[in-house]
Amino acid sequence: MRELLFSAITRAEAALKAVCAHEFTRLHPDEVNPYLNPDYYDSRRRPSAVALIDKVFKRILELDGNPRNRGDYGGKAYIRHCMEDHNGQVPLWVLANDLSFGQTVWFFQVQSPAVRLAVAESFTGLYADTHDGPRRITIKRLDSIFNRLVFYRNLCAHDERCYCARYDGRANENVYQAIGDLGYLLDKDDYLELFGRFSALIARATSAMPSRRQAILSAMGVRERELADRAEIILRSRPFLPLGRWRRRRLWTMSQLIWAVCNRPVGFGMDLGCHWRLGRLYGPRIVLSIVRHGDVLPGECFCTTHAEHHETTGGIALFRAGRRRR
Repeated sequence: MRELLFSAITRAEAALKAVCAHEFTRLHPDEVNPYLNPDYYDSRRRPSAVALIDKVFKRILELDGNPRNRGDYGGKAYIRHCMEDHNGQVPLWVLANDLSFGQTVWFFQVQSPAVRLAVAESFTGLYADTHDGPRRITIKRLDSIFNRLVFYRNLCAHDERCYCARYDGRANENVYQAIGDLGYLLDKDDYLELFGRFSALIARATSAMPSRRQAILSAMGVRERELADRAEIILRSRPFLPLGRWRRRRLWTMSQLIWAVCNRPVGFGMDLGCHWRLGRLYGPRIVLSIVRHGDVLPGECFCTTHAEHHETTGGIALFRAGRRRR
């Protein structure tokens, strides 16, 4: 879980750095190191902006008067190159490489309303470009998202337990919310991969400890109906996905089924699009579109009869498959 979250949050961090650097510089194009000017920040947050400039930016550039600075710029060759070879001009996109995620979020939160709005509009545009439809991403939403992601990023970086952690102690500020947050910041394919791997972790954990299943899901903030809704979106976007070697009798939990759909090990493709509704599988049969794998031939399909396909109250679907030829 830590590795999965850390990798995804790192990509979101890179996106925030790039967008903030671009939008701030675009509004202040003709000044050297404009990020050192407190007048370019939100006047209502001036003390916080001044603290950011003095404690972070000037420290990186060795302009803070600290006698321990030795002109090595923290060992960052790209900072030294700009300071010594370009008369102290360090573009924001260069400086951003030396900022932590928390410092980058701090920079975003003390920006003028114009910059903050431009950043939100950039993320809205990025989402529309890489997803099937538009979604408006507001400044308020970005503030909430990045505060949560900084919290979980730090847990991951320090090898702390994160699956049951709650940001700010709130019940709804959980790891599942953080996974959802990343859907606003990552492109569609990256997010589907993230969600699939997350579902795989749930499947493995709950299969290994079935008696603790509900406790695990509750600790993570996972609701299976929401998992099913997201799985339906995935199924609609990827109508035929390999599911791995099919066994004649297989007991699937909902999270295992979602994992199989998202992770695509070799073997089969399952078309569930018209049978998936609110966490339940309806209809008299489920058709599997078979690809060549071992002794399974193309053109064969497996199906279930109405009597052999049912949903239990525990969210477990039992499929007893029979083979027939088209």
